[in-house]
Amino acid sequence: MVFLHPSKEDTIMKKKWLQIIGYTLLIASIAFIAVLIYLGYAASKQYALQPWHEAPKWEDRLIQDKADFASYLAEERALIDSICADVLVEETSTYNRYGKNNPSSPYWNGENGNASFEYRPQDGEMMGGILLVHGLSDSPYHLRAIGKLFADNGYYVIGLRLPGHGTVPGALLNVQWEDWYDAVKFGAQMVQSEISSLADKRFYVGGFSTGGALTLRYVLQSLSDTTAVTPDQLLLLSPAIGVHPLAEASDWHKLTSWMFEEFKWFEIKPEYDPFKYNSFPKNAIDQIFELTIANRKLMDKLAKKTGVLEKMPPIYASQSCVDATVETQKLIDLFVQLAPPKSDLYLFDVNRKFEAAMPDKLSLAKIVDYEQIKSSPATVVMVTNKQMEGTPGYGNKISFRPLTKASEAKALQLEQDDALSALEWPENLFALSHVCIPIASDDYFYGDESKLGKINAKGENNVLLLGNDLHRLRYNPFYDLIEKSIMQSFVEQ
Repeated sequence: MVFLHPSKEDTIMKKKWLQIIGYTLLIASIAFIAVLIYLGYAASKQYALQPWHEAPKWEDRLIQDKADFASYLAEERALIDSICADVLVEETSTYNRYGKNNPSSPYWNGENGNASFEYRPQDGEMMGGILLVHGLSDSPYHLRAIGKLFADNGYYVIGLRLPGHGTVPGALLNVQWEDWYDAVKFGAQMVQSEISSLADKRFYVGGFSTGGALTLRYVLQSLSDTTAVTPDQLLLLSPAIGVHPLAEASDWHKLTSWMFEEFKWFEIKPEYDPFKYNSFPKNAIDQIFELTIANRKLMDKLAKKTGVLEKMPPIYASQSCVDATVETQKLIDLFVQLAPPKSDLYLFDVNRKFEAAMPDKLSLAKIVDYEQIKSSPATVVMVTNKQMEGTPGYGNKISFRPLTKASEAKALQLEQDDALSALEWPENLFALSHVCIPIASDDYFYGDESKLGKINAKGENNVLLLGNDLHRLRYNPFYDLIEKSIMQSFVEQ
């Protein structure tokens, strides 16, 4: 037997590689420790974690097998009260939704506005029913005005609270988007059960932000399920069709959050908003990202099935062109790919009075892809105060500019409506926000004359823990247009 001994050169090369690997591991370890030290320092600078940042003792996954929605509401409200009672603080003059007798208390007219709600038509026969689903970190309160609009026009309405919402922000630490979708299926079942005896019934679903993504999924799932009822129309308000790609990295906190609880949070802030969490766990970001990816995969799958997408019901959608939470372009992509005729898309431009202080990417020519929109059969309208070429100045008055030939008739109809043609941008507002679309200007909690709506704090940078929250618009100055266009699309058809 012959033994081959490694050459001197091989031995030297092996030692060099071992040294390189050793140095690499050392550098990686030092970098990892440095990152942990930085994260620990950054965490120490945040608002201190409070009892409401802990996961609640009670599971927020109600057994959804109730015979009627009234039974579900009673059990849900008991659950909300129990969770909130665990974190209740003594009466305080500072804004705190968990303080006794506080200006930020969610208890309103004897009930908690974070709970699910049910509306019935008061006069006339019932025409159908609609399920409304709120957004991430929000609550059903944000869709109460839209719900009342449908109820006043003959519809049975359920505004559903999603698991993990309306209680404490810690309830979003462990929730999964599948939990939300199970709740949506239950809510849709309750609406269908209520209107089942109607001879000529209409069944709608709709949502705001994450609720839009969930109700879109419900519609898509129903297209290929022979046992499911496909809704007659879909209502989308600032829908989460796409979110920033960096949201995918939100799940990486699990590598370090075992060391510091603060690492589980994207933001930790005081909880002064009665119906929306200010603090935001990274798990919540990860779940909405996963939901949008699941929806995209489902859309691509259905597109390969002959005739499936032809069953897609009309879509009504409304969104700000500069929405900072969800991607407006993804909504446009949805309309180009899926929206059938009789669909309506309203895009709200910025206040062009402030155009000189805006980046070039927000010019009217760049803010939307006109050529792409033209390929959609939907009615697409841009709401703007940009004057036509050759007209000096911008002013504040709103006009409805058709972006496609198909939308021309509706644009003219809206311009001839006296109430709508008189709309103007308030002097101090430069854009619509993601959160404001479904909220009227006279809303008790968020309107222009409300306590939250009138907050106009000024001081110095890096003093308040609220970041840009104070200057974010909470109500829609053009809510009348939202109501008018929804009525045209859903009721007056």
